[in-house]
Amino acid sequence: MSVLPGATNTTIHNGIFNALSTTVANVGVQNDIVALLHSHSATAGLLDAKERFDAPKCDEGTRTSMILGMKNFVQDGDATSFPTLYWLHGPAGAGKSALAQSLSLELKSEGDHAASFFFSRTSAGRSNGNQLIVTLAYQLATNFPALQHFMLKVVKANPAILTASNSMQMQRLIIDPINKWQKRYQRSIRRWIHTTFNVNKKLHPRLILIDGLDECNDANVQRDLILCIGSAVRQLSLPLRFVIASRPESHILATFELDPTFQDLNGVTVTKKNLGEDEDADEQIMGFLLKEFAEIRRAHPFRDSLPQQWPLPSQIGQLVSKSSKGFIYPATVIRYIKMPSNRPDECLERILGLSEIPKYDKPYEPLDGLYRHIFESVPEINKASIHRIFHFLVLPSTWDGIITPQMIERHFHDRPGHVQHVLRDLYCLVAFTHDQSIKVLHASLPDFLLDQSRSGPLCIDLGDAHATIAASYLLRIRDSNALPMFEVNFLEHMMQANLSNTVIYNRIYKLDLIPVGGQPRDLFMASFSLETEH
Repeated sequence: MSVLPGATNTTIHNGIFNALSTTVANVGVQNDIVALLHSHSATAGLLDAKERFDAPKCDEGTRTSMILGMKNFVQDGDATSFPTLYWLHGPAGAGKSALAQSLSLELKSEGDHAASFFFSRTSAGRSNGNQLIVTLAYQLATNFPALQHFMLKVVKANPAILTASNSMQMQRLIIDPINKWQKRYQRSIRRWIHTTFNVNKKLHPRLILIDGLDECNDANVQRDLILCIGSAVRQLSLPLRFVIASRPESHILATFELDPTFQDLNGVTVTKKNLGEDEDADEQIMGFLLKEFAEIRRAHPFRDSLPQQWPLPSQIGQLVSKSSKGFIYPATVIRYIKMPSNRPDECLERILGLSEIPKYDKPYEPLDGLYRHIFESVPEINKASIHRIFHFLVLPSTWDGIITPQMIERHFHDRPGHVQHVLRDLYCLVAFTHDQSIKVLHASLPDFLLDQSRSGPLCIDLGDAHATIAASYLLRIRDSNALPMFEVNFLEHMMQANLSNTVIYNRIYKLDLIPVGGQPRDLFMASFSLETEH
């Protein structure tokens, strides 16, 4: 009898055994499909993984209507209803991951959590999209033991399935086992008992959730996974509910809107929800801030030194406005304000711009890190154009609040469609409204871009931004047959413009603009800088 049963390629060197096996049987000698799937899974991304011990979740009393609506999506329908797909998207920092975490936890407590995975670009073991399907299969095998027999047969017949393509894994490890079990159940006495005696026992959990799909390390894999999930929704015979949470990246948006999987006559229907349009967000952010400030007044080391009416309602209102319906901004500033070594009232004044932030303080770092990652992730070829475009977007609204792609394209002599093309990877920061104007989705984004200490090479010079917009007024004059009308906005921008900016300097000379007083153009331009000094 061999002392190393099942081992091949065995060597003994200096009394040390080295046994390498290439046989299938050794992988699952005990027929333990759960252990086998576990060994190929990315367990760091599981709902209860120790690596996610501090995962964000919705604060008590917030996002209540959203959570209820999504729970209804998962739990509605009987055992004969069809599988469905829900896409939760929204601006960066809107709170998608916290909502996904809270939804998963609530449904787990109610027995309706089948599987989930939480991607993270910065966390080891949570960014490889090619491990997702096996990880979901592992959880299904754990939470739905009846599937284990069918999964084991697949792996025994083809061990390479554990490293196969995502589409093959979805078909062989999830779709086929579920459908085969369902077919057997339909013919079983167990079903007859359930039907005859009207037993409403829940046969299986329903939710399969994938959070942060845009954090997966490859855009092509992200698209592939969406199509795999679409295929599962189309083929599965059980009413599983798939939920995908992600930023509205252009390739993800295009997959849902253009791929035949979702567009044909028999295409998969996707329920879509933009978290940035949550009507209750401002009220819930207000509630979050009030609760946090009450806790600071109760327990902070400097609580006895705080003014009696601190903070003022107007100050809280400013924070809500700056939040732009997302929780990352208020959570970031509260984190700074409540630090035990800081005076909360002084920190709030710094946040509101009433006093200078010390150089050693970095109150916005979590938010700044998110902004930097988003800008750095766009294709290199588009970065210069994006930086130019944001010269129009970092200042208060001009042209009665309407800044269109066409205006920017005329200013920079770009081809039609260029602005929308290069901004396609920033749909989590900007949006195109129904009248095709450009809207910045985060009130805190201009603050970031105008502050060199926060944005570094992404910084936009304030004077250059004013000069860019003022120069665009001059371009409108050149292209119009009407008499020049120097509006208040134009004069305000000229007063604050960096007049050494070559764009505006050249624009004035090309217009051959002679002031009414007859003074030379150099004096005309210098007059603005003199006014600015005063």
